[in-house]
Amino acid sequence: MRHHSLFLTALPVAAALLIVGCEKRNTPVTLPDASFTFDLGMTDLGAPDLFTFPDATVDTCTEAGRGATVGMACDGTGGCDDGCFCNGAERCEAGVCVVGAAPCTDAIDCTEAACLEETNTCFQMPQNDRCSDGDACNGLEVCDPDALVGGCRPSAPLYCNDESACTVDECDTAMGCTYVVRDLDGDGYTDGRCGGEDCDDDPRFGTLIYPGASENCTNRRDDDCDGQRDYNDASCTPANDTCGATAVALPGAGTFSGSTRGLRSDYTLGCGGTGADAVFTFTLTETKDVRATSSGASGGVLAIRALDLCASGPDLKCNAGSAPSALVRSLPAGSYAIIVKTSAPGPFDLNLRITAPTMVPVVDQCSERTFDISAGGTFTGLFEEVEDDYALSCNGSSSSKDAVYRFTITSPKDVTISGSTLGMWTPTTYLSLSTDCTTSGAELSCVADSSPRLRRRALPAGTYYVLLESGDMSSSGWTVTASITDPLPPPAGDTCVSPVDITTTAGRVAASGLDLDGGASCLSCLVGLP
Repeated sequence: MRHHSLFLTALPVAAALLIVGCEKRNTPVTLPDASFTFDLGMTDLGAPDLFTFPDATVDTCTEAGRGATVGMACDGTGGCDDGCFCNGAERCEAGVCVVGAAPCTDAIDCTEAACLEETNTCFQMPQNDRCSDGDACNGLEVCDPDALVGGCRPSAPLYCNDESACTVDECDTAMGCTYVVRDLDGDGYTDGRCGGEDCDDDPRFGTLIYPGASENCTNRRDDDCDGQRDYNDASCTPANDTCGATAVALPGAGTFSGSTRGLRSDYTLGCGGTGADAVFTFTLTETKDVRATSSGASGGVLAIRALDLCASGPDLKCNAGSAPSALVRSLPAGSYAIIVKTSAPGPFDLNLRITAPTMVPVVDQCSERTFDISAGGTFTGLFEEVEDDYALSCNGSSSSKDAVYRFTITSPKDVTISGSTLGMWTPTTYLSLSTDCTTSGAELSCVADSSPRLRRRALPAGTYYVLLESGDMSSSGWTVTASITDPLPPPAGDTCVSPVDITTTAGRVAASGLDLDGGASCLSCLVGLP
């Protein structure tokens, strides 16, 4: 007959109890209580978690007696019972004892019918493996033998989160939760922020960035994770030494890596500078404002030139300093060169900005548009409106922004110009008078003082430019006052026209009546003294 065994492991009282079908026993099974229970571990499913066994009965089934009555003659009065419950109740048919129907049936797919001989009881044993859908991530499917529910029930999906930013938490349909140390770019190196060696775990770019990779000298990334980016890495050597084919063509606006290490000094720039130079090119398809700035090196010079005049110049703009910057407003469409000199060979960053064209402010550069102060008066302005375009002989700094004014006289005039600049303290102000802003030999006077005053008596007819700079790089603005009057005879001793004769006697001159008209060759800087 069909026969099932029951292996009880959930009961403390039955931890060592093994019941297999209708085993042959020399002694009956004795239970300590009238009834007992065991836990099927289904509390979380909302199903009954305890099964209650009925009271124990006297076990009359023995191995020798099981099925022994089958085939015996009978008279229909019930003499076929072999004393065993789990193999069914034998019955008498046509005078012969035959096998009875199995007492334990099962109509639920995920359970297995089981029989307990000691209590003459049938059970439905859950078989959870029959409920599995093969996906561990949606939770363990379990069997609920409750007659009202009858079948497989899902449990809560797995929650895979170890609360660590340094692991990638996932769920594998076969294995369940997995926690893999983070390597988002998949290059085989753990993120350096999680104790690994990968200096860039960005999945967009990091695949090519890891210890031992080849350094790309122009992508502004530390490809080999040695702490040195682009030309800071000793393996990178620049080749853009000249205006020819080796010049680096820039794709447009942006910040680019450069270096003068290993290059030569090939070109002379209008604002001076010594040391090796590197050449870059760019092209405009329409008129734009262009600003180029070099930073990161130990100071130097930067110039912008037309590409066809790259080697010879002239410069469209040239500036020197710790981070030289050159702005050319309304630069027409065409191809141009940027030449960067550094005072010592080494790497630098070149920033190129290309913006909408603007008019040159009337106080920024010397031209026929420069603001005219021929009528005299007091004038103010802000340094944020101007650039560093010119070098004043009395200003040792080469990176000061300068303001420019223009006046024209048709006959000799006495001209007095004074100026001052605003800063966190009273800064030194530099004041220059010139006939040509771009030629150093055209400078007539240059005065440095907190409130410099420049006076020229009987200045000949012509067009002149007044340039002003501040010794304070954070200076916000300036004031310039101009007085242009008909000439008066100069005081004795003030000029070569009115010298004091000391041939026969000592001369005495009051300094308060004198003006600054020129300087001795032994003075490197005029400081406002008459």
